[in-house]
Amino acid sequence: ALGFGAPRDQVLGLEVVLGDGVLTKCGGRVVKNVTGYDLAKLYTGSLGTLGVIAAAWLRLRPLPERVAWLESAAAPTETACARGLAAARRPTARAAAVVLPPGGPARLVVELAGPEAAVLRDAAWLADEAGCSEACVDSLDGVRRLQGDPPPAGSLRFRLWLRPSRIAAVVERIAAAGGELLLYPGLGQAWAGFEPGAPPATDAAFAAVASASALGGGGHWLEEAPPEVRAGRDAFGEAAALAPLTRELKARFDPAGVLNPGRAAG
Repeated sequence: ALGFGAPRDQVLGLEVVLGDGVLTKCGGRVVKNVTGYDLAKLYTGSLGTLGVIAAAWLRLRPLPERVAWLESAAAPTETACARGLAAARRPTARAAAVVLPPGGPARLVVELAGPEAAVLRDAAWLADEAGCSEACVDSLDGVRRLQGDPPPAGSLRFRLWLRPSRIAAVVERIAAAGGELLLYPGLGQAWAGFEPGAPPATDAAFAAVASASALGGGGHWLEEAPPEVRAGRDAFGEAAALAPLTRELKARFDPAGVLNPGRAAG
């Protein structure tokens, strides 16, 4: 997302099947293709609640001339977050992640991509200013696994949206509850993971995430949890504010309620 933008920024056009079976199209096959409402952005990220995406036209980009991976030694959390924010602002930064295991020092992983001269210039800057040294793609693959692979059975995983300036303060709330954090300071995004625990520990994890997202001026989703933990809880932490809007959209696009029921805020 740092290097290319969010997924919806890469979608030029869609074919979508509505709940009544009607095939519709929005956008097109070229960049300048929208008049009126940009429905492609609405459908992208709606989790299948407004229509079934049958085809998509995506923006293509050339391969970069050079890709480099860098990693910094363990550092205090506040220092790592500041370094991550500075790294994310470099012109060729395509990813800048801070990994914070429970009770352990933070680690910064950066991917640079672009013209060779620019990548080398940013790599030299990060080495001098952020203490980064050359790494391999395995470092970034480890970050991807931490974000995308299913966690151990019984674990909890939350996704948070935060103001970049408040991330360091949010870390304290999650760490105090025993959570592991993956931070993207430049995007204001974080993933918090908690190992399986007794009900009091689970309640503490939910409370810590809710408090952290409020402190960070953002919101959160519950991405992974056992069925017995999900029961009776709304996976969308900001559901109270979004529920009227999502219900109105649902009623307009899927009045029969046949598309992925229950998979939206509220």
